[in-house]
Amino acid sequence: MASRRRPAGGRNANGAAFDHDEEVAKAERELARAEVRVEAARARVARVRWRAWSLESPHADDDAFPRSSDDDEPLPEASVRLQPPRLRLLGRRAAALAAAFVVIGASLGASMFMELEHRALLRTQHRHAEFEAAAREGVIRLLSIDANHAEEDIQRNIDNSTGELRQQLRVTGWPLAQQVAQSKISTKAIVDAVAVESTNDDSGIILVLARSDSFNPDDGERVTKTWRISVKVTRVGDQLKMAKVDFLQ
Repeated sequence: MASRRRPAGGRNANGAAFDHDEEVAKAERELARAEVRVEAARARVARVRWRAWSLESPHADDDAFPRSSDDDEPLPEASVRLQPPRLRLLGRRAAALAAAFVVIGASLGASMFMELEHRALLRTQHRHAEFEAAAREGVIRLLSIDANHAEEDIQRNIDNSTGELRQQLRVTGWPLAQQVAQSKISTKAIVDAVAVESTNDDSGIILVLARSDSFNPDDGERVTKTWRISVKVTRVGDQLKMAKVDFLQ
């Protein structure tokens, strides 16, 4: 008697198929839940990035990252605690900017002040040198006289003087020229030192230390004198001229 076989599509086959379908469905559910978790994780990462960027950029646009329905929910306590550091960061940045502006302003002000002081010093030095040169040349011209050209020397002194000195030379200069011509005694002067007592743009008082050397050709006698002179120099047009001479002890 032949043995009876169970058909291939019997109960066992149906049970195996059922188990396979259950496993597939379970895997699909797990996959769906995993996809949900992935999307939620992506949303959290995006929110964390946006918050970090907001802390670094105080004026960041709130729409820089898309908002989800979860963003409308109250932030957790950890997110709330991030606000004070942000405020402190903003305060530190504002203080740093203010300090930078103060330093820059102070530097610019100091640089401008130093530049103005430097220019004023250069102008003063130039003016002092100008008045010293005028006093030096004027004293040498005043104390020097050539017996052979006495009148020309006196006239030269008159032309290069002004004020009180000019008037004195006009009165006493010509008699002095005649006396020098008759005596044949010539005098040469040199200036040893000059110093500025005071100056402004138009006048100045200059102290001059000078020596004069007179020579008499008849007896060969040479006389040297030392002079300490206070000279007032005045600007006349584009020239500096001696206006007053005081011989000091």
